[in-house]
Amino acid sequence: MSSVKQTNIKLLYIEDDLTVQESVCNILSMVVENIFLASNGEEALNILEKENYLIDIIITDIRMPKLNGLELVEIIREKSKDIPVIITTAFNEINYLQKAIDLKVDKFIQKPVNLKDLIDEVQKLINIISTKRELERKKIQLLNYKTVINLTNYVIEIDPIGNIKYISDNLKTFFKENLGFELEFKNLFHIGEHYDYKTEELDSKNKIRKVMFKKVLDLEIFSKHIVFNINENVFTFNMTSFASYIENDEVKTISIILKDISEVVRKKDKQIEELYKDLVTELPNRHALVKDLNKTNEDKSLLLLNIDNFRKYKHTYGFDISDKILNCVADELKSYFQAKETIEDIYKLENALFAITTKKEKDFDIEKSKKIADKLIEHFDKFIVPVDTLSIDISITLGTSCLGNTDLLLEAYIALDSAYLTKKHFTCYTELNNPQNRYVQNINMQRKVKKALSQDLMMPYFQPIVDKDKNIIKYEALARVIDPEDRNNILTPNFFLDVVQDSKIYEKFTITIIKKAIESSLKLKKSVGINLSFEDITNPTIINYLEGILKKGHPYPIVLEFLESEGLQDIDKTIYFCNIMKSYGAIIAIDDFGAGYSNYDYFFNISFDILKLDGSLVKRVEDYRGFLLLESIINLAKKLNIHVVAEFVESETIFEKLKTLNVDFFQGYYFDKARSLEEILSSKST
Repeated sequence: MSSVKQTNIKLLYIEDDLTVQESVCNILSMVVENIFLASNGEEALNILEKENYLIDIIITDIRMPKLNGLELVEIIREKSKDIPVIITTAFNEINYLQKAIDLKVDKFIQKPVNLKDLIDEVQKLINIISTKRELERKKIQLLNYKTVINLTNYVIEIDPIGNIKYISDNLKTFFKENLGFELEFKNLFHIGEHYDYKTEELDSKNKIRKVMFKKVLDLEIFSKHIVFNINENVFTFNMTSFASYIENDEVKTISIILKDISEVVRKKDKQIEELYKDLVTELPNRHALVKDLNKTNEDKSLLLLNIDNFRKYKHTYGFDISDKILNCVADELKSYFQAKETIEDIYKLENALFAITTKKEKDFDIEKSKKIADKLIEHFDKFIVPVDTLSIDISITLGTSCLGNTDLLLEAYIALDSAYLTKKHFTCYTELNNPQNRYVQNINMQRKVKKALSQDLMMPYFQPIVDKDKNIIKYEALARVIDPEDRNNILTPNFFLDVVQDSKIYEKFTITIIKKAIESSLKLKKSVGINLSFEDITNPTIINYLEGILKKGHPYPIVLEFLESEGLQDIDKTIYFCNIMKSYGAIIAIDDFGAGYSNYDYFFNISFDILKLDGSLVKRVEDYRGFLLLESIINLAKKLNIHVVAEFVESETIFEKLKTLNVDFFQGYYFDKARSLEEILSSKST
C-alpha cells in the first residue's frame, strides 16, 4: 500500500449502503485526496456531469436504486471510454460478469470487499494513470521541442537509403531563395549530385555519407560542420543526424537537423582577417609578421624601426594626433620603399614600432645593412610630419638582423634594444660580439626552448580542481619545458615565457601546449582548463586551431582561461573571442580575478562561466574585510549563475572558511601540486 496520498487523482465511489460507503471511503482517503461520494447511479451521473467527466477512477456497486452499476457504466462509456471502473457486488452471476467484460470494466470484486485488495487495485490504476499522464507530458514536450527545432533549424527526415520523407518549410524557403527554384529532389543524395559539400575531416561526399550512415545505423549521433557550395556562395551548417524512429530493432527514419551558421562563420573570417591588420595604419601587424617569418626566414633580413619617445607625442597631443603621426610615418615608409625591389613588406607592430622585411641577396652583408639603415635615418631626419596645422619633427632608432641563427625577430629586438642602451641610431645584431648577460640568457633560453620544441619536450602539467568533498572535478593545464640539456630540470614559465613571447616560436609553443592538454584530458577523463594570454585570444592562427578542435567535438568540456589583467586590453576583441568559442561549446573562465582588486567590467561586458579568485584575495579570507569582499564577489557571481573557483588554497583553515562562502571549487597546494600526466596516471593505478 502506497504511503503517498495522491492529490491529483479524482475518485468517484458509488455505494447505496452508507455504512459500507463510510468505512471504504475512510480507507480510500489514505491514498486519494479527492473522493466524490454517491449512493445511487443518478447521483453519480450528476457528479460526472458537474466534473465534465474528468474523473480518474470509478468504484461502483451493481445493485442500487434508480440506476444500477452496469447501467451507469453503459452511460459513462458513451461519454468517456477511458475512465477505469471497478465494480463491487455480492452477486456472482455469469450474466453480470459477461456484461462487465463487454463494458470494459477494469476489475470485478466480490463483497464483502477485502479492503487491502481494493486499495491494491486502486494503486495499480493510479500507477497506470500516472504513467499515461507522464507519457502525455513527454509527448507534448516532444512536440513542442520539434516545433521549436523546426522554427529555428532546418529539418530533413529520410529513410535508410536516403529517400526524403519530410522537409521543413523553412528549408524549402532557403533553397528557393538561394537556388531560385523549389526543392523537388526525392532522394537526399540527389542534392549532392548537383552541389558540393564537405567537412574539415571528410573531404568528399561519399565519405560523409558512409560515416554518417554507419554511425546513425549503429544508433550513434553524427555531428559535423558541413560546408555547401551553392551557386558560388558558401554556406556552413552545423549538421546533426540521428535515428529518430526505430521499429523491430531496425532504423526506419533518420532525422537531420541543420543549423545555419554561415553568418557566424563569415563574421569570424572577416574578424580573422582584421586580426592580421593594425587598426590604426591598416598595415599587417605582428601576427602577420610572425606568420610570414614562420614560412621561411632563411632568405630574409629584418629591420625594426621605432619612433623615439613616442609617448611624449601621446601626452602632448593626445591619441588622435599620435595616431595621425603613425599613419604619416606608415605612408612615408610605403612611399620610400616603393621603388626598392629588395623590400618585401612593411608591418606595424606594438606602440610606435614598425618592421620591414627585405630579401637577402647572396652577397648581402652587414655593410649593405648599414647603408640601408643610414639612408633611412637620413631620410627621416629631414622628414617633417604634417598633422593638421602642426609640423612635427621625429627621430628614429633601428635594429636589424640578417642571420636568423636562432630567431630573426628576437635577434632584431635585441639589436634595437642594444641601440637604445648604447645611444646609437642603429645596431645590427651581428655587431653584438659580446652582448650583455641578459641577451646571452635570452638567446640561451631561446635556444633551449627551440630545441625542446623540436624534441617534443614541451608539455602541460596538471593541477587538480576539487569540490567541497575534495573530489577531483577537473584540472588546470600549466605549461612546462623539460630542459633538453638536463632532463631532470623542469622549467616553469617564469624562466622561459618572456623570452618565448618575444619570439616567432610562441605561436607554435602555445598550440603544442593546447594540443597536449586536450589530448591528456581524454586520458584523465576530466575537463581541462587551458591558460591563454591576450596575444593568444587575438592570434588568428590560435583562434583557428581552437575552432578546429571544438568543431570536432570533445567528450569533456574544454575550459579556456584568460587573465583578468589582460582581458580588458581590448574589450571588443575579448568579447569576440568569448562569443566565437562559446558558440562551439567552450567554457570561458576569468583567471586571477582580484589581482590588484579587479575590474567589474567583466560582469557587464563578457559572457563567462567560471570566475577564478586570485590568491591575493583568497589568503585574506581569514581577515574580516577580506571575508566581506570575497562574500560580495561570490554572491554577485552566484546571482549571475557563474561558478566560483578559489585558487591558492594552502591550508585546511582557508579551505573550511571558503566552504562557508559557498565557493564551488578549490585549487591549491593543500590538495596537490601540478604533476605530469604520467605521475597522475601512475598514482591512480596504484
